[in-house]
Amino acid sequence: NDFRQNRFYGIIGIAKVDWRNSVYLEVTGRNDFSSTLPEANRSFFYPSTSLSWVFTENVDLPGLSFGKLRASWAQVGKDAPPYAIGEYYRLGSNFPFGDVTGFGNTNVIGDPDLRPEITTSIELGADLRFFNNRLSFYVTYFNHLSEDLILSVPISNSTGFSRFVTNAGSVRNVGWEVLASATPYQKGSFSWDVTANWSTYEGRVESIREGIEEVEFFNPFYIVNKIEEGGNIGDLYGRPLERDDAGNVLLNDAGFPFVNTDTISRVGNAIPDWVAGITNTFRYKNWSASVLIEYRKGGDLYDMGMRNAIRNGVHPWTVDRYQLATFNGVTADGELNEQEVEINGESLYRVFGGVNTSSDVILQDGSWIRLRRVSVSYSLPESWLDRISDGKIQGASLAFAGNNLWVNTPFVGFDPETNYLGSGSNVLGFTGLQTPQTRQYDFTLRVTF
Repeated sequence: NDFRQNRFYGIIGIAKVDWRNSVYLEVTGRNDFSSTLPEANRSFFYPSTSLSWVFTENVDLPGLSFGKLRASWAQVGKDAPPYAIGEYYRLGSNFPFGDVTGFGNTNVIGDPDLRPEITTSIELGADLRFFNNRLSFYVTYFNHLSEDLILSVPISNSTGFSRFVTNAGSVRNVGWEVLASATPYQKGSFSWDVTANWSTYEGRVESIREGIEEVEFFNPFYIVNKIEEGGNIGDLYGRPLERDDAGNVLLNDAGFPFVNTDTISRVGNAIPDWVAGITNTFRYKNWSASVLIEYRKGGDLYDMGMRNAIRNGVHPWTVDRYQLATFNGVTADGELNEQEVEINGESLYRVFGGVNTSSDVILQDGSWIRLRRVSVSYSLPESWLDRISDGKIQGASLAFAGNNLWVNTPFVGFDPETNYLGSGSNVLGFTGLQTPQTRQYDFTLRVTF
């Protein structure tokens, strides 16, 4: 059993003003109080303000049905999880022993001066609709600065602890979101609607608390997810193949590529360059059909089961074995390699510090395009319902849908959308060693009385 208790309450005030149904101003102020923070810091205030102008109420533009510009500035405060301050105890290993209960220190200690996280956001946006709303565009730019981030950072074990919960730094997230919708064709009982969305963002580490060089989130040795000052959220570190100054792969005396096992460097980033989706919806009388296609561009991933598959000789990369080959690269003296070697498990696929541990091999492109959802529905005519229920049934519909029906990706392994540590984790860039994504079919009957 696990028991956690905390007390949290807040006071909020909101003021709204509009002028001639075209200019809208909203101002808020909120003060929260949290028992999970030190007494001196448990009260924290954060305001916000937003301004929007529906300019089509004042200006007539040909073809424009509705137009709005908006801007906002806001702060949001966040407290710590329960029991994050100071030193706590936990039930000891193998206890209770009979009727005896034993407790010991946790390996985590909290900062007694812990402060709440504060995120300051700026957003700019536009909402434009044309030709009686048959064509619409929604555009948003955002810039979010999160300061005093509460993180568990590694410390020297000589302190008696391995982690320290403290305000570790600040991160800035900047991005764009675009949504467009249109009705390309509409005649009689038939209509075709299209909705497309596109978004991109980048999270940059603005600062890290003095004395902390990095914050490590996950380290399965071969690929590490961590952040450093000046780096980006989602950065992945590993051991690339050794290369010369010209970028040529270096070969060891045995004629094989190799990695430096003593150090790691940034080798990729798990955040995609951008993601997009497009939905086509067709309606004809009582019938409706919808198709959603999604696309992810970029984002590096490490399949947690890939190393085992390589070592056990079941990965596609290990098909070539017991053959003679000459690797492209240069020797230590800069000469083109001409040495012929035999490829086998002991010389290549199972060698620690060899190609099989390099990020050039085990880190993959996580791009994909997938058929996310297809659905077909039929609404029963009201005349049918009146006939069979004497007016007691107000509406009824049948629907059939399929989810995650098809995916195309350069990624070798399970579905790259699956997160190894689960959907609630902030660790990015790892997949595999778990149940892969499933294809799902749904049949729904909905009746309204």
